[in-house]
Amino acid sequence: MKPQFEIDGQDGNIFSILGEARRILRNAGLSAEVEEMSMRVTRSDSYEEALKIISEYVEYV
Repeated sequence: MKPQFEIDGQDGNIFSILGEARRILRNAGLSAEVEEMSMRVTRSDSYEEALKIISEYVEYV
């Protein structure tokens, strides 16, 4: 089961969303996933692709 991420209330800035997802993963003890997710998101070609990548690591609620 993936850690949950309450996406409502986020400002829509992908770097803000990425930072919150990183914090959630670290708190869940998933440090290796933090680096992998971050690298993939920074290499993505669009906002939508970045959100999709993040959703592979956390569950949006």
